[in-house]
Amino acid sequence: MAANNQGAEELMYMQQLYEQQYRSLSEAITSNSNELRELSAVQKAIEESALLENRELFTHVGSGFYVRSKAMDAKTFTVGIGGGYLEEMSADYAKEYIARLIEKKSAELTAAISNRKKVESSLLEVIHRLDAAAGSR
Repeated sequence: MAANNQGAEELMYMQQLYEQQYRSLSEAITSNSNELRELSAVQKAIEESALLENRELFTHVGSGFYVRSKAMDAKTFTVGIGGGYLEEMSADYAKEYIARLIEKKSAELTAAISNRKKVESSLLEVIHRLDAAAGSR
């Protein structure tokens, strides 16, 4: 009987671990999906940048605040490349750069979805084993 309790406790612990992994992967999927949406919107804006030149825009400055601005030069973009560094890029190079970012995020999203499916399968197996152990008592 003590061995059954220990086995059930181990299964419950495994269930908690899988549930935690599942939640974490779900959050990563949501985050990656949101980032992909944002990157796609930026990609579209870059592709249509010639239409923006010398036009008045609303520029997002954070937390829902915008400032009126005017795109003087839509042939170059200043891009945050990480670590607080900015790089000036031509529109063509910026298009390539954003395409690479989208490709990387898409791969991360695919991996997270695949991993979540594996975790879900393992979680269901543990739940099945717990149900079977409860039924044999």
